[in-house]
Amino acid sequence: MNKESAGEIHERAHNKAFSKMIYLNNDIKRAREEIRDGGDGLVTVDLLKQNFERLKLDLKTWEYIAKLIETEDFIEPVRSNVEMLHGMMGLADPSLYDMDVDYDQIPSV
Repeated sequence: MNKESAGEIHERAHNKAFSKMIYLNNDIKRAREEIRDGGDGLVTVDLLKQNFERLKLDLKTWEYIAKLIETEDFIEPVRSNVEMLHGMMGLADPSLYDMDVDYDQIPSV
């Protein structure tokens, strides 16, 4: 398995987040039209409205994720935080990582 560089992983994450947001925007438009049309009779308008609100919430979540992906300060700590969590869960195999974790740089919660 080829190791991907941090830049390649960052680009893939960026592409996936923005792709998801495009699909959610399309789903929101379609849901809005279905509500306006009164549905097709198989699903109640109340259920359509609930779905519409869930889609809007999902879009806000993906917008937040995209913003985090695009924040340069967030790129390296993600890897360090993941490594730290894996270590806490006993899943870490130090030979799998090509960098040392500098725990002083991990943001505190």
